[in-house]
Amino acid sequence: MALARNRAHAVSERQEELEELFESWGSNDKGTLNPSEFQHMMKFVFPPSTNDMFMTNLQHQQYLAEEVSRVTRKMKIDDEIDFSTFQAMASLLEVSLRERQLKEAFAFFDTKADGLIDRDELYHGLAALEFPHRQNSPTAGHLKQSKLEKMTERLMLLGDPANQTHIDFTSFAAIHDEIRAYQIKKQSKVDGMDHTLWRR
Repeated sequence: MALARNRAHAVSERQEELEELFESWGSNDKGTLNPSEFQHMMKFVFPPSTNDMFMTNLQHQQYLAEEVSRVTRKMKIDDEIDFSTFQAMASLLEVSLRERQLKEAFAFFDTKADGLIDRDELYHGLAALEFPHRQNSPTAGHLKQSKLEKMTERLMLLGDPANQTHIDFTSFAAIHDEIRAYQIKKQSKVDGMDHTLWRR
C-alpha cells in the first residue's frame, strides 16, 4: 500500500514538473510548442545520467536526438504540440531511453553475447566498473574482492532466485537498478567528504 502511494506521489511530481516546463517553454500564446522547441526541451527533461557507467553523454545525446525524430514522425507532428501530445511523446521517449540504457548495460556484462549473464560474467563486469571513490583512494574506485563476491551473490539471487546461475534480459532491470543505487550511494558518501582530510 505504501509502495503504491509512493509511486502515485512520484507520478504526480513528474506531472507537475512537466507542466511547469511546458508552460515556461512555449513561445506563443496558444499554449503549444513547435517541434524545434520540443527537441531542445527534451535535453532538459532527459539529461544524461550522472556518471552513467554504461552510456557516455555523447551516446545518450545522439540516441535522444534519434528518438525525438522517430517519435515526432510516429505521431505525425508537423507544427504545434499541445500539452497532452507533449506528455504522450515524453512518455514514449522515457520508455525508449530506459530500454536503451538496459540494453547497453546488459551487453556490457554479457561478454559471451549469448543473451545470458552467468556468475563469472557478472563478477568480472562488476570488477571492471569504477564506482565513485575518495580522492587518492588506493583502490581507485574499484570494489574489493570481498565486496565483489557479496554483490555478485546478491545480484544473482535477485536475477535468478530459483537457480542462481544465469540472468536473462527480462530480469536484468532489477540488477541494473541495484547497481545504479549502489553507485548513487557511493557518490553521496564521496560528496559528503572533506577530501583534504583523506589519508592513505
